[in-house]
Amino acid sequence: WIYVRPVLKKMPSAFRADRDKGSVMGWSAMFLFYIPLALTNFINLGARPIMQMGLARGPLPLESLAIWPVTMGFIFLYSSFALSSQEIVIARLDGAESRRTLILFVSRLAAVLAAVFILVLITPLWRYWFSGVSGLSDDLIKLSAMPVLLSFPVTPLYAFIALFRGALVRSRRTREVTIGVAVNV
Repeated sequence: WIYVRPVLKKMPSAFRADRDKGSVMGWSAMFLFYIPLALTNFINLGARPIMQMGLARGPLPLESLAIWPVTMGFIFLYSSFALSSQEIVIARLDGAESRRTLILFVSRLAAVLAAVFILVLITPLWRYWFSGVSGLSDDLIKLSAMPVLLSFPVTPLYAFIALFRGALVRSRRTREVTIGVAVNV
């Protein structure tokens, strides 16, 4: 609050006018907005032990548990770019023109992420990640090939998930975000 005071004084009056229009949320509106978003993190974090329990009870439990974090880290390496675009959507979605621009941006981002993912998969770079960076043995690298290939569509799809989530958050429909996360889990 102390550090933002000088910045607020320098901001154009158009930005400060929002406060006068009643766009500031009250406590009840804030809770209705925030609680579903907090639940999405709770659901996601709660699903991890359930998934690991399933891996531990499935075929090749030790091998599956060994490649799971490495594979997820590899996928997150690419999908993190897409997931971070949600904040751009929340900040910039305002009307038909910005919607078209954001859809074009997200489409291009998804295409670039898919191309880079494929490029890494068809070169020895993916083996370097799994052996050199992550330290998996050759047997575990062979087991990780199929999960990585099957997870390929996830990377570009995350860009569109971020677009839709950002649009829902922007319109303050966070309950739908939580329902979507619960259905996904």
